[in-house]
Amino acid sequence: AEPTEPTLPGTPGTVVTVAKNEWVVACGKGALRILRVVPEGKAEMSATDFLRGARIAPGARLGQDG
Repeated sequence: AEPTEPTLPGTPGTVVTVAKNEWVVACGKGALRILRVVPEGKAEMSATDFLRGARIAPGARLGQDG
């Protein structure tokens, strides 16, 4: 992950934007651009590979089912 624009609004843990190859999650101060993930029980993968199969939309809250 890498820091992104400090002015992006959102509650910490909330997905702010989703693009083909990255997604941005709000933090306490600013936001993080997610570049790689390690899904539970799987190997590390790029955000691009993860987003091909994941159903993530702006406004989703990480750590919550559904």
